[in-house]
Amino acid sequence: MFFNLVFGELVPKRIALQKAEAFCMFTVMPVHYISIILSPFIKLLSMSTKFVLKLLGMKTEDEEEAVTEEEVKALLKMGNESGTFDDDEKEMIDSVFKFDRRTAREIMVPRREVIAFDIDDPFEEMIDEILETRHNRIPVYEENIDNIIGVLHVKDMMIEMRKHPLKKGDVRQMLRQPFFIPETKEADELFRIMQETRHHMALLVDEYGGFSGIVTIENLVEEIMGDINEEYEEVVPEIECVREDEYKIDGGVLIDDLNDELGLKLETENYDTLSGYLIEKLGHIPAKEDRDIIETDGLIFKIEEVKDNRITQVRLRMKDLK
Repeated sequence: MFFNLVFGELVPKRIALQKAEAFCMFTVMPVHYISIILSPFIKLLSMSTKFVLKLLGMKTEDEEEAVTEEEVKALLKMGNESGTFDDDEKEMIDSVFKFDRRTAREIMVPRREVIAFDIDDPFEEMIDEILETRHNRIPVYEENIDNIIGVLHVKDMMIEMRKHPLKKGDVRQMLRQPFFIPETKEADELFRIMQETRHHMALLVDEYGGFSGIVTIENLVEEIMGDINEEYEEVVPEIECVREDEYKIDGGVLIDDLNDELGLKLETENYDTLSGYLIEKLGHIPAKEDRDIIETDGLIFKIEEVKDNRITQVRLRMKDLK
């Protein structure tokens, strides 16, 4: 038994792993001929197995075992530890698995943070806003933001301005058809649709038909590749380590991302962000001057900033790890 295990399995396996190409070239022909010689016996065994399964009323079709996500992740972890994959490659592949489970609502730029124009806004104000924000595509609404009538492409505006001075009413003629999707649309499916239809911005609507936010191609790509910042953008990390076991966190960070980054197990069914999670724990929306402290599961959250009924800055201390 000992010799069979060592010389029949373990040693050949180590040789094959260390000299894979040479081992394959040496064994391919013998294995090929042996498989031909033994094929009648293999067929006999297969037929016998199917016959017994049929008698037992079970399926006789050959079914290949599917590789599970957990198995792939385990291999990825082993590859990372052995140096086959570096940390960036591992993080990117992990992001692909997360991407498959994300919805548009979790990725979107929420309604309150969207730059949008009223069709009746003075043209000069639109230009000033474009120069300040440097956005290429801007939703345009009429009367209220739930009634979006189109998307203004800055490139189209520049072309028209080159032709003639713009006047009131010209903006409406430049608008492109808005691309609406439900906020529950899965991220991978949305990415495929936007590629096929060549849309760079999707406008999300909730179950009541109200505008809830936008998703761009860049947002979707960043879910896999990481943040893609413009050269003029000020990079502000969502999660910043202040000192050991203490972090400064953006209130808009997703609960899933926070859990992954810090190894936490925060759970909430009603909210996606840390701000929503803390509001749920408080039971009310904090006032602008409030600096509430929430303790839960060995964690201490201190609210540091509140804007527009939303928690924007939080300090987290892990008291159980001190």
